[in-house]
Amino acid sequence: MRYKIIVTLAARENTLSAFIYYQNVRQGLGDDFLEDLEERYLAICENPYAFSYTDARCTLRDAILNRFPYLVIFKIQSEDVIVLAVHNMHKKPLSL
Repeated sequence: MRYKIIVTLAARENTLSAFIYYQNVRQGLGDDFLEDLEERYLAICENPYAFSYTDARCTLRDAILNRFPYLVIFKIQSEDVIVLAVHNMHKKPLSL
Protein backbone atom coordinates (compact mmCIF):
# COMPACT_ATOMS: atom_id res chain seq x y z
CA MET A 1 0.00 0.00 0.00
CA ARG A 2 1.30 3.43 -0.90
CA TYR A 3 0.45 6.23 1.51
CA LYS A 4 -0.55 9.72 0.43
CA ILE A 5 1.77 12.45 1.68
CA ILE A 6 0.43 15.74 3.02
CA VAL A 7 2.99 18.47 3.72
CA THR A 8 1.91 21.08 6.26
CA LEU A 9 2.51 24.78 5.78
CA ALA A 10 5.19 24.73 8.49
CA ALA A 11 7.06 21.94 6.69
CA ARG A 12 6.80 23.83 3.40
CA GLU A 13 8.26 26.92 5.06
CA ASN A 14 11.10 24.82 6.52
CA THR A 15 11.78 23.42 3.07
CA LEU A 16 11.80 26.83 1.41
CA SER A 17 14.21 28.22 4.02
CA ALA A 18 16.59 25.29 3.53
CA PHE A 19 16.35 25.58 -0.26
CA ILE A 20 17.21 29.30 -0.18
CA TYR A 21 20.09 28.71 2.24
CA TYR A 22 21.64 25.98 0.10
CA GLN A 23 21.15 27.95 -3.14
CA ASN A 24 23.07 30.81 -1.53
CA VAL A 25 25.87 28.44 -0.52
CA ARG A 26 26.25 27.18 -4.08
CA GLN A 27 24.02 27.46 -7.14
CA GLY A 28 22.25 24.13 -7.64
CA LEU A 29 22.78 22.88 -4.09
CA GLY A 30 19.21 23.86 -3.22
CA ASP A 31 17.99 21.64 -6.04
CA ASP A 32 20.11 18.80 -4.63
CA PHE A 33 18.43 19.34 -1.26
CA LEU A 34 14.97 19.12 -2.86
CA GLU A 35 15.92 15.90 -4.67
CA ASP A 36 17.16 14.36 -1.41
CA LEU A 37 13.94 15.40 0.33
CA GLU A 38 11.80 13.99 -2.49
CA GLU A 39 13.62 10.65 -2.29
CA ARG A 40 12.93 10.53 1.45
CA TYR A 41 9.26 11.39 0.90
CA LEU A 42 8.99 8.50 -1.55
CA ALA A 43 10.57 6.08 0.93
CA ILE A 44 8.21 7.27 3.66
CA CYS A 45 5.19 6.79 1.38
CA GLU A 46 6.28 3.24 0.58
CA ASN A 47 6.62 2.16 4.21
CA PRO A 48 6.16 4.81 6.90
CA TYR A 49 6.26 2.19 9.66
CA ALA A 50 9.91 1.48 8.86
CA PHE A 51 10.94 4.75 10.51
CA SER A 52 11.49 5.14 14.23
CA TYR A 53 9.42 7.08 16.73
CA THR A 54 10.76 10.47 17.72
CA ASP A 55 8.53 11.22 20.72
CA ALA A 56 7.75 9.53 24.03
CA ARG A 57 4.05 9.16 23.17
CA CYS A 58 4.92 7.18 20.03
CA THR A 59 2.85 9.37 17.74
CA LEU A 60 5.56 11.02 15.64
CA ARG A 61 8.22 9.44 13.46
CA ASP A 62 11.32 10.82 11.81
CA ALA A 63 13.39 10.11 8.75
CA ILE A 64 16.88 11.47 8.16
CA LEU A 65 17.77 12.75 4.71
CA ASN A 66 20.62 10.92 3.01
CA ARG A 67 22.85 13.86 2.17
CA PHE A 68 21.70 16.82 4.23
CA PRO A 69 21.41 17.19 8.05
CA TYR A 70 17.62 17.35 8.10
CA LEU A 71 14.89 15.26 9.69
CA VAL A 72 11.45 14.79 8.22
CA ILE A 73 9.04 14.69 11.18
CA PHE A 74 5.75 13.01 10.33
CA LYS A 75 2.74 11.15 11.66
CA ILE A 76 0.59 8.47 10.12
CA GLN A 77 -3.17 8.98 9.98
CA SER A 78 -5.15 6.26 8.29
CA GLU A 79 -3.76 6.14 4.72
CA ASP A 80 -2.02 9.52 4.94
CA VAL A 81 1.44 10.57 6.02
CA ILE A 82 1.38 14.10 7.39
CA VAL A 83 4.72 15.89 7.33
CA LEU A 84 4.84 18.30 10.25
CA ALA A 85 8.38 19.63 9.86
CA VAL A 86 11.59 19.43 7.86
CA HIS A 87 14.00 20.14 10.69
CA ASN A 88 17.66 21.15 10.57
CA MET A 89 19.43 18.81 13.02
CA HIS A 90 22.07 21.46 13.77
CA LYS A 91 19.47 23.82 15.25
CA LYS A 92 17.80 23.67 18.64
CA PRO A 93 15.49 20.70 19.26
CA LEU A 94 12.08 20.88 17.69
CA SER A 95 9.02 21.19 19.91
CA LEU A 96 5.80 20.03 18.30
